[in-house]
Amino acid sequence: MTRRVTVDNSDLRSRMRSPVRRAPQYVTRPNYVQASSRNLMQDVRPVKAIAQAAVKQPVPEPPRRPKAGRPMVQRQQPSKVLVRKAVKRQTVSKRPSRRLTRSNLLTGMAVVIFLLGLGVTYNGLKTNKKIEAQVERVSAQADDAAGEGSGVQDPGATPSTTKPTSQAVRSYAVAPNLPRYIDIGSLSVHARVMSMGVTASNQLRAPTNVHDAGWYNASAQPGQPGAMLVDGHISSWKTKGVFYGINKLKAGAPIKITRGDGKVFTYVVTSVEVKDADKVDMASLLLSADQSKPGLNLISCFGDVIPGTNEFNKRVIVRAVLQ
Repeated sequence: MTRRVTVDNSDLRSRMRSPVRRAPQYVTRPNYVQASSRNLMQDVRPVKAIAQAAVKQPVPEPPRRPKAGRPMVQRQQPSKVLVRKAVKRQTVSKRPSRRLTRSNLLTGMAVVIFLLGLGVTYNGLKTNKKIEAQVERVSAQADDAAGEGSGVQDPGATPSTTKPTSQAVRSYAVAPNLPRYIDIGSLSVHARVMSMGVTASNQLRAPTNVHDAGWYNASAQPGQPGAMLVDGHISSWKTKGVFYGINKLKAGAPIKITRGDGKVFTYVVTSVEVKDADKVDMASLLLSADQSKPGLNLISCFGDVIPGTNEFNKRVIVRAVLQ
């Protein structure tokens, strides 16, 4: 009888069954925790180098099939040196463009400021020229009676007898505080008042036109303390002058002075006298007949003509005070 073979057979127990495997003991690495960072970096560096090499490694392009009749040209990948040079060239070329842009901006701003300065300077010069032209025009009007001469003349000179037009009289202008017109109602006088001074020999100048009066510009202004001194021709060889008949003025007769700004000052005659030309005290004509009021003194030639000259031997003086 054959013996039954089973797993429990003692003969096979030692043969069939594998020896018991024992789990290996875990052996800790000595001083692993205390390992220096230097050892760790040595372990990591090869891995990083491999990863970087894999990233930097260019991926080759798949080959292209050439078209019929054309040979295939294999594109070569640019070397790293060429790529670096190209990148560096692009970086260097961009920087000057930025600097150039800023420089252009600053230059443009400077040009704009310069042009604005020129505009302001031009406007200032233009304004000054306009003011100078106005002053010259007023001075010319003050010195020129209807465009005839300088407006004033030396004593003894022959004045013009051409009567100014009404337009010339209306357009006559002076500074706001200076006398512009003189009106004597009783003599039907309405005349321009020219500004005048004295000659080199300290003689009072006279207007170049017999129809104009002259204000001595060193005397008082209209309405101001002291006295205005106004000169005028009484006549010429051909016609009557602006002050013709002032010797017949009576006390209380009004004389009006219109200023450049249009303000009117009315003076009232206080006295009329005739004196020899060499006995007139010109300094007294700068004083008012009434020291408490502004005055107006008129002077003109009178009497007979001195032989060999164009001058009269006497003077008529009219004194008036502000009403």
